[in-house]
Amino acid sequence: MSFAAIVLPNGEKIVNSYVGDQPNGAPDTKIARFAGVLWILMSISGAFSQIFVRGSLIVPGNISATANNIRSAELLFRFGFVCDLTMMLLLPATAMVLYKLLYAANRNRAALMVLLAALGAALGMLNCLNELLALRLLGGSEYLNAFSPDQLQAQAMLYLQTYEDGYAIAEVFFMLWVLPLGMLVYKSGFLPRIFGVLFFCETAFGLAGSFTHFLFPSAGIHDLLLIPGACAEISFMLWLAIKGIKKNKQSH
Repeated sequence: MSFAAIVLPNGEKIVNSYVGDQPNGAPDTKIARFAGVLWILMSISGAFSQIFVRGSLIVPGNISATANNIRSAELLFRFGFVCDLTMMLLLPATAMVLYKLLYAANRNRAALMVLLAALGAALGMLNCLNELLALRLLGGSEYLNAFSPDQLQAQAMLYLQTYEDGYAIAEVFFMLWVLPLGMLVYKSGFLPRIFGVLFFCETAFGLAGSFTHFLFPSAGIHDLLLIPGACAEISFMLWLAIKGIKKNKQSH
């Protein structure tokens, strides 16, 4: 929390408290809504790439069908790649706006939140190279004639599967950055504490999901463990974008 002192002509000082750069402890609801909008855009980008691009083009266990789908819808696959990059760019941007909103609750935790989000985004962007490499192998360039079609398809599928593994690694940071966020929300006083609790649950279930991906890859419970996190993020982003913050009845 920061303070601004006003000195009256008689020498008396009046001190006003500021939270989130707003006087009298009233955070700026515009910042909250901006964070909500960024989070929504980030989620739309990620969901489009995962559900409508990879979900429709990649056929698990069928290398030939996957290769044919990507070749016939190359532009869609490239658009999904761009959406992945967009999501990774929006992640630290969203965290920085949330830092502006919540740093008064605890500056160190707010800084840790931004750091973890940035690390996750950096890993996620590097991991996107696996998508691009898979596309290059299926692109039909002349220098690839040294390999048979079956070899190219197998290597392309390997890169696509490596992308899934790389995403699960980046996912660790995606789950960790919402832990300090949950602490900040819980302590803020102007956002419902239930969101803080939901983010704690997201971290616990999300980390379990990431580890399960590597320990029990055939168990099929990874996506189920991500459901609590999805519920937490959807409800929080919509609250920020629509409601903003809880107004302090004593502020003017």
